[in-house]
Amino acid sequence: MSGVSPLSQVNSNGLLSFLTEIPSFFNIQFPLDYPVIAPLYTNVDTRGSGTVYYRETQDPSLLERASDAVRESFSSAADFTATSLFIATWDNVGYYNRGSDKVNTFQVVICSDGDDSYVQFLYADGGIQWIQSTGQSTGLPDARAQAGLMSGDGRLFTLRGSGTDQIQNLDKWSNIQVPGMWLFHVGLTGRGGNVAPPDLDGTSEN
Repeated sequence: MSGVSPLSQVNSNGLLSFLTEIPSFFNIQFPLDYPVIAPLYTNVDTRGSGTVYYRETQDPSLLERASDAVRESFSSAADFTATSLFIATWDNVGYYNRGSDKVNTFQVVICSDGDDSYVQFLYADGGIQWIQSTGQSTGLPDARAQAGLMSGDGRLFTLRGSGTDQIQNLDKWSNIQVPGMWLFHVGLTGRGGNVAPPDLDGTSEN
């Protein structure tokens, strides 16, 4: 299942893409050849379990919560006030081929004030139960799940544990001291700027 939003393409395999839909799973290590935001790139199969859905919201309570998280985490964001949130959710999704005995649940949130943008990755407690499936054609295991953000020109930022067995701990780790929550600045980072992690005291990885 994939959906098109004004911001991106929501792809079932655990990523948002910005130039094209990526409906098939590529059994390779990052980076891909496209700009993507990937909270958990894996060979998802919702035929056995799960749903992928998205929405854009201006709910005041959600905007306030997101804005507070950004202001508390970035020294350059003291005046940041989100005006819109784009939320994509992978809810209890299974793995190829129709696997449903283990499921993953996670979200990505793009917070924007119209000029600048931040990305949140959210992983439910115990929400990463599988990190690879059996390959579609060879019968060999797929690459382990990967998480990160990348541009189309080769810039890449991956989360701790990406592509290893340790990625199952993303629901326990954080870069803002809230288990399962990760926050990154992806907007006005300067010419040639990369993804920026939080820089305020008390926001180091757990």
